[in-house]
Amino acid sequence: MGKLGGSELNYSSEIDLIYIYTSSQGETRPAEEGDTSFRSISNHEYFTKLALEISKSLNEITSDGNVFRVDLELRPDGKSGEIVNSLTSSEVYYESWGRTWERQALIKARVSAGSENLGKEFFERIEPFIYRRSLDFEAIEEIKSMKRKINSSLKGKHSKGNIKLGFGGIREVEFFVQAYQLLLGGRDKSLRVRDSLGAMKILCEKNIITEEEHENLRAAYIFLRNLENRVQITFGLQTYLLPDNETDLAVLARKMRIPGDNQKALADNLMGEYEKYTQVVGTMFAEQFVEKEKREAAETISKEWDRSRIGEEQFTESRLAEIPFLPDPKRAYRFLESLRDGAQFSHPSLQSIQGFYGIIPKILQRCEKVPMPDSAIENLCKFVEATGARESYLNLFQDNEKFLELLLILFGGSGMLSQILIRRPDLVDVLTDMDSIYRYKQADKIQEDLSRALKISRDFESKSLVLRRIKQAEELRIGVRYLIKEADLSGTLEDLSNLADVFLETVFKIACEELEKKSGNSSLQNFCIIGMGKQGGHELNFGSDLDVLLVYDEGESEPPPEGFAAYYSTLSQLIYKLTSEMTSAGYAYKIDTELRPEGDSGVLVHSVQGYEKYFESRARIWEQQALVRARLVAGSPEVGKKFIEAAHEFVYKDKLEYGALIEISRLRERMEEELAKEATKGKNVKLGFGGLADIEFAVQVLQLIHGKKFSRLRETNTLSALQNFVALGLVDQDMAEELQDSYLFLRNLECVLRIIRQTSTNNLPKKNQDLAPIARLLGYEGSDAETLADSLLADYDRHTQRVRKHYRKTIGNLLRAH
Repeated sequence: MGKLGGSELNYSSEIDLIYIYTSSQGETRPAEEGDTSFRSISNHEYFTKLALEISKSLNEITSDGNVFRVDLELRPDGKSGEIVNSLTSSEVYYESWGRTWERQALIKARVSAGSENLGKEFFERIEPFIYRRSLDFEAIEEIKSMKRKINSSLKGKHSKGNIKLGFGGIREVEFFVQAYQLLLGGRDKSLRVRDSLGAMKILCEKNIITEEEHENLRAAYIFLRNLENRVQITFGLQTYLLPDNETDLAVLARKMRIPGDNQKALADNLMGEYEKYTQVVGTMFAEQFVEKEKREAAETISKEWDRSRIGEEQFTESRLAEIPFLPDPKRAYRFLESLRDGAQFSHPSLQSIQGFYGIIPKILQRCEKVPMPDSAIENLCKFVEATGARESYLNLFQDNEKFLELLLILFGGSGMLSQILIRRPDLVDVLTDMDSIYRYKQADKIQEDLSRALKISRDFESKSLVLRRIKQAEELRIGVRYLIKEADLSGTLEDLSNLADVFLETVFKIACEELEKKSGNSSLQNFCIIGMGKQGGHELNFGSDLDVLLVYDEGESEPPPEGFAAYYSTLSQLIYKLTSEMTSAGYAYKIDTELRPEGDSGVLVHSVQGYEKYFESRARIWEQQALVRARLVAGSPEVGKKFIEAAHEFVYKDKLEYGALIEISRLRERMEEELAKEATKGKNVKLGFGGLADIEFAVQVLQLIHGKKFSRLRETNTLSALQNFVALGLVDQDMAEELQDSYLFLRNLECVLRIIRQTSTNNLPKKNQDLAPIARLLGYEGSDAETLADSLLADYDRHTQRVRKHYRKTIGNLLRAH
């Protein structure tokens, strides 16, 4: 109870406790029948002894002092009441004789020890006593009367310097907040919080008090509680009184970090702050509900909550039609009707219908802000239907509005991520784990979670399913972090790349274990996976394929041991199967191995020695360019190092030939003309005019030219490489900053295009109504589709023109230099 219940304990606080047990019926009995040394006692006697022992162990002063001072006066009937009470006797007492101050006290009550279930039942029984459905202004008068009695008792007893009980003190802050909780908590459960600061925040969010009142009250409360703590720490006593001499006041001012040039100034400044805050609190408390208008405002708020709780007035097609960018209000209304009524021929309870009406205002409010309100409504309804637990979710949405809001942001922002959750409703745990949503997750933590999940999988097929499910869960978590702007673009790409690295490392280990079982050979693990493209650059996006090379080391023997290549070929096929094969849980990633020698027509895996020969004889310039982004992502570090050294020897030459530069330039032109086809397919963020490929090609060409001389330029990440060019003076700072700005804009746009619909694309839609949701997801503002589309396209044209200018300048200068 009290400050312990509200998690607001002071430095020298006593702890307020009440003891509850289940039932007074019953008695103790011996462990063995016929034990005559045992004396039976009633439940009540037993729990009384237990309570006394607990209190004694906490409160008794020994040579080491005591643990806590214990106060049991808040129990039913106070000092004259039983030290313990059964569930039923507590309920009878509060229903029959409970007073307003006990209602106040119970606001902060929580289970501190013992049975959580018993505590839950206790609170369910006494909740109607604390929070009443009707507006109880008489309780407010009782609270004010109680405070007047306190004021009267303090006269002549340091009333001005009583931090807790004096005018404008801590007690008045608590009484002010609790008055609203008692008055309105019966109709709005969100007000039923134990701590004062949390309750103040909700009062402000509900527009019961103004922002200014909230800030003033919060600042005063924090000041007074800090002051109270420092007084108690200073004097080592449970005191609430300010010192009455200048010297101690000056010391206290220093402890409160209040400035002053001398002792008098310090003491005066402290008292000035104290009087300022207590005046604010005292005035607010004195004026609370005094005026008729303030009572009427409280009644209005209560009625509005009632309407919101029932919500029928807002659930109309005309109200849905007011939501911006909702194309078909009738369709949206039908979906919401299905959420209200449940499946055909089902009989929804009155409670579930009321629960539906309770969340409708929140749904409508959030749908006004999401990029695709129609998708938010449809996907929410499909998700709830897929769970088969409609009534449970309606209750959950009422109790946890933040969770509902998170779902609507997801469902109204990403078709791709929505489908993951609708197909696998069990992944909702990802969204309810706020810690994982709001905290960055290291790669080793992902590995830990994946390893834990795989421990219970006994065979290859079950491991394959677990891999896919964990990957989907992590992708959902990363996507939600991106949608709520908890992670920026760079963080999101890094998260996705870390996930792929961990996935492939795990797949490699599982494939080795499986092959060892079949072949009995555990020594052949001279194998690695090399990431290329976006994975190699640690820039993986949603829905990206994994560009990989599968490599093994033949060792020193000549020729290699028999069956060597066949063994690693089988290992590669297992890796491919674990990653890309379609199962009941879908596939994890599509693996793209086109960058291997001879592309799709070549073998799946090559040796390092085979690559060395290939690089010397047949490798082409585009492969030299692609290998700029080669990075070890899984498998043997030794084999990876050996391959990267061979690749770098091939990639980074003393000079890039003029013909090679021409060939790279022509390849970029062909990509734009033959693959992007912007005239017919629309603007292509990746391959089109001024797209991401322009930046990547420009950076990679510079790496090919200077990478031999400067090893720090052998960076697989585009922006990191660009920054290294600037550091070495090889690229102008202004140009680098402009390219970085445009790169982030285009990658962000690419990211949105990948997740906003169920099927990803690199092309911008041509119609304004299709561009508007993309613009909204990117943070653009506007009241109509045309405005949003125009703003996005204007920025797109500005960035792509700038990128193409720098690309032409870079390639042009290099060609002229040759």
